[in-house]
Amino acid sequence: MGLEYGTVSVKGKSHIDSNLPNQDYIGSYVIDETVILIAADGAGSAPLSDQGSKRVINKVLDNLKNVKDKQILNDPFKYEPLLKKIIIDSITELRNNLEEGKKEEFDIIKKKEINLKNLFLKPITKTVSFFSKSRPDQKEIIVQIDNQNNNDTVEIINEGDKIKDEQTSEMTKPKLSDYASTFLLVISSPLSIFTAHIGDGYIFGHNRQSDYDNQFVSLPRNGEYDNQTYFFTDDNWLENLIFDSRQEVFDLCIVLTDGADGFWVGSDRKSLHKPLLDNFLKIREKHSDKDLNTILENVFTYEKIITVSTDDATIGMVIR
Repeated sequence: MGLEYGTVSVKGKSHIDSNLPNQDYIGSYVIDETVILIAADGAGSAPLSDQGSKRVINKVLDNLKNVKDKQILNDPFKYEPLLKKIIIDSITELRNNLEEGKKEEFDIIKKKEINLKNLFLKPITKTVSFFSKSRPDQKEIIVQIDNQNNNDTVEIINEGDKIKDEQTSEMTKPKLSDYASTFLLVISSPLSIFTAHIGDGYIFGHNRQSDYDNQFVSLPRNGEYDNQTYFFTDDNWLENLIFDSRQEVFDLCIVLTDGADGFWVGSDRKSLHKPLLDNFLKIREKHSDKDLNTILENVFTYEKIITVSTDDATIGMVIR
């Protein structure tokens, strides 16, 4: 089959019931024989976490795509210091932009501006409609209103709207914590592997022909309590950003948010669940005519996800 990669993200039952968006997001990029997968899980308590998960992935992925020396991506173990710097600089810049309310190039929306004063200087008309039982067809009368002396009113309205806009903007200005999200990255190349991880979720590297003891895993990192984790928006995000790399080739890599770990993680919570992985690989071989995206979407449906979790569930996979 050669190199292939696929992703799936399923909105959880709790978010469907609450009419909330899927707060998970996943992005991918392939160059030559190297695949980059980045997943993020927005915090359920943060009102803009779905945007946060999308922004942090797009920011880091864009900067990795734009590196001038592509060799950095072909051997991530060798260039680990440079990759660390790209990721730290990317998240730092994003955090600053979010705090200042700046948009990224990928999410700028140009809005049409309306000049209120010009609107009032145009002739004002009023449409009056009436209905007659004897003539059921509706008639309209258009009445023009003189507006030559309306300049003072316009200035008052403009000033009032300016104050109102400033007050509303201050009240509704998002905080950095509103974008709270985890961050999971894996760069899988034919020469080595590199990972970066903030918060919960798992990243696995595995060689299918070897013993299950010979595998790479980046474990979830939670806070003091079981339901607490770390986010890229935290003040102490940098000390909770964990990097790792190995000068080893893994022919199977998996990245997943915590909503999907019920499928993939063994009872020890530190390794892959061997029966499920073996079964999935058999399905993959049986349907070799289909791409990996299709296989993942057909296997990990909403109906399957809700048997193990009500949360959003996201899976990314690379097979060599």
